Amino acid sequence: MPDGKPIPAHLFGNIWAQQWNNIYDMLEPYPGVSDLDVTAELEKQKYDAVRMTKSAESFYTSLGFPPLPQTFWERSMLTRPRDRDVVCHASAQQHRCRDDDVRIKTCTLPTEEELRTLYHELGHIYL
Repeated sequence: MPDGKPIPAHLFGNIWAQQWNNIYDMLEPYPGVSDLDVTAELEKQKYDAVRMTKSAESFYTSLGFPPLPQTFWERSMLTRPRDRDVVCHASAQQHRCRDDDVRIKTCTLPTEEELRTLYHELGHIYL
């Protein structure tokens, strides 16, 4: 691609450029170094759903966004309820007329994939 020109989205791995797996070999941060086992580290450091969500929140606040409102922590479902069946597909909701009514629904376990999902879902709220 010419310098200064956008990269066509389909070259990234999907048409929305949500994944860059097709060009990872060109962007790999530490070539030749083995992959990190994020899941093992999350388990070793005893991360839970709240700590993982706070990690994602802290990424966005480091960019200058405000902390999540207290209502987020009161109204979000971060883990699978024990008293009922739920669909655990992660989603974010934001009330159109109230900035303080944001929440996510997910059944978080300490895995790398679910950590990524939390960052993604908070992105819907922050951006």
